[in-house]
Amino acid sequence: MKKIRWVLAHEPIELFLRAALKFVEELSVTMPGVMEFEIMTLSEYGDKYHDGKENYEARSIRLNGIG
Repeated sequence: MKKIRWVLAHEPIELFLRAALKFVEELSVTMPGVMEFEIMTLSEYGDKYHDGKENYEARSIRLNGIG
């Protein structure tokens, strides 16, 4: 099973979180057991994987108005 780490950096976060969860729900119905998703906000990602700091790529994306 492939694992996808999905970091949400768009605002409003509630909207994008709902959409991501719905996507995962739909995918688990159409392709059960194929992929596992780890969905988190940018701050959750920083806390879990970078000792509470944003990683360079995520910070760069946010600062450049992409995320």
